[in-house]
Amino acid sequence: MSSHTSIFKSWLILAFLCLPVTHSFSAQTSALKGKVIDVNGHGIGGVKVMVRLLPENASEKKSKPTEVTADMLIGYEYFDTTTTSSGTFLFEELLPLSNYVLRLWHRQWKPNVPNIFIKTPSHSKTLELDKPLIVKNPINKNNEGINPYTNEIRLTKNKTGMISDSYAKLQWYEGPDKDTNYDEALFWIENLTVNGGHWRLPKRNELETLCFQGDKSSNVYSHGLPSLFRTTGAWIWSGEAHTPSKAWLFDCHNETWYSIDRNHSNCDRAIAVRKLN
Repeated sequence: MSSHTSIFKSWLILAFLCLPVTHSFSAQTSALKGKVIDVNGHGIGGVKVMVRLLPENASEKKSKPTEVTADMLIGYEYFDTTTTSSGTFLFEELLPLSNYVLRLWHRQWKPNVPNIFIKTPSHSKTLELDKPLIVKNPINKNNEGINPYTNEIRLTKNKTGMISDSYAKLQWYEGPDKDTNYDEALFWIENLTVNGGHWRLPKRNELETLCFQGDKSSNVYSHGLPSLFRTTGAWIWSGEAHTPSKAWLFDCHNETWYSIDRNHSNCDRAIAVRKLN
């Protein structure tokens, strides 16, 4: 065998050994797909979606040496992608039957969507998230609620006290800052004519858009609402009744819903809402 042939074979072997070790056990993969939307159900593009393999996967696999070793997990630990213009995303090379944590990120604002923990399906299967990831309350680096489409502060207040939300496309108006039961809240709403009228008590998902998850000591009062709201009440009535005798009250500071007797009034307040044209 010539020296040139020997050198060529040696080069091929070296090149093969230098290839990255990824997806090393039979290229087993599973997929994950989902969607990121705004509070009105529209897809948000340009959001970075990241998934990371949870540490316990390695220890679980190492406890079964005949199946997979930790070295075989190389290439499965972390993936990221960016949502399309319609808000969709897809991962196609995840480790099957394993636990991952998913989080969202954007370079100009914080999505404020809780981390999602998922378990991938078996080899060649696709897991579709059962519901989209909703960006309810994006904030900037100063913990101010913003409109992610414009990167501008989302809430403004006019001279009459009406608060407009350019992101959720809602307008708000505060009721009297006094203890108010459910029927009193309804009566106040029915007689509210400020700024053209057509007001109502908010839906549950509408109230949830007011909970900015920033530094609550600086940009919201103790009740958890943004600082443009001046009420001192702790709980806000929703227009959605739970039972004939109970209705929903929202604790924005703790992001918690309570089914309360409609006659309850201590620390309860009414806030009117309508769609922003």
